[in-house]
Amino acid sequence: MDTLARRSAFKWSSAFSVGIASIDDDHRYAIDLLSVLDDVDGDALKTTLAQVLDRLTIFAHIHCQREEIVFQQVGLVLDAAHCADHDYFKRVIAETRAEVALELSIDRVHGIVDFIHAWVWQHLTDHDSKLRTVSVDKERVDRIARAAVPPLSSLIGLH
Repeated sequence: MDTLARRSAFKWSSAFSVGIASIDDDHRYAIDLLSVLDDVDGDALKTTLAQVLDRLTIFAHIHCQREEIVFQQVGLVLDAAHCADHDYFKRVIAETRAEVALELSIDRVHGIVDFIHAWVWQHLTDHDSKLRTVSVDKERVDRIARAAVPPLSSLIGLH
């Protein structure tokens, strides 16, 4: 799917659900952040991008911690590639946030937005899809994950 089609079609759907509420809430939060970016353009996009990147920084750290706990609880190995992908996203978001403080062209801003969309899309449709197929008490796993790592909504707002 090309970037523009992915962006316009990227809304939360039960098809993204992994059946563990805290993970689904995190994913829904990321998609909601992306929709904030899709609702603005021009100079407003630059300002909004900085705010979204600040929230994505927190999201990445919290969500990755939660995923590590969930994968362990359901008996899945969080493989090196998945961990490396988390680290890559956190690093790129931090570097990009520093870059946004500079004067960027609107084309560069759109490139950053496209990267974020693509990463979240792949994360939901590829990396985390393994959680859909596990046969465990997902409510128990969710309680453990929520107890260990606070919900994003308690730490950061959307707007």
